[in-house]
Amino acid sequence: REAIPEFRQAAVNLLGRLAGTDRRVVVLAPTRFEAAGHGPPDLTSRNGDLASYVEALREASKARNWLFIDLHSRLRHEKELTRDGLHWNARGHWKVARELARDLSEYMPPIKHDSQRGSVLPSAAEQLRQVILAKNQLWFDYWRPQNWAFLAGDRTEQPSSRDHRNQKIRWFPDELERFVPLIEAKEREIVGLAEKL
Repeated sequence: REAIPEFRQAAVNLLGRLAGTDRRVVVLAPTRFEAAGHGPPDLTSRNGDLASYVEALREASKARNWLFIDLHSRLRHEKELTRDGLHWNARGHWKVARELARDLSEYMPPIKHDSQRGSVLPSAAEQLRQVILAKNQLWFDYWRPQNWAFLAGDRTEQPSSRDHRNQKIRWFPDELERFVPLIEAKEREIVGLAEKL
């Protein structure tokens, strides 16, 4: 919690750069950690700390007239929103979407949840959701590569980290940058599908 002032200033700096005369800043508070039966460690004991960071985001948003959507508080009584205690499952995506719709309804068409299939209706909305999930996966793979040690860690000098034809060339950084046009293409696809809803 001692890092909250630094966090608040970093958030203000980042969001301030994103803000502009033709942009509306929307700040989403994170949902609470859930107990995970497998995968990542159980982080529920950190929900109190997380609440302090959420409050810092709320204060920064209020001071600058940014729309603040408090998923942390609104979904505090909901259960089984994640697949591993941290990342939303289909139910979590649906609950979060409904909360966002409460504040952003002027921009969204009516959407229903198909609980049997774990998808949303109409089908155009589900298609949009799937493209967003695909873009998010690309971004995740780009931002957090599995072989980080070969990218920028202690294995950058390994022969397997370099081009076999020219050991002066590191292939991995260039290969990782190939994600950027894929992400940008998905962003364009998202915009196109959203405009059709």
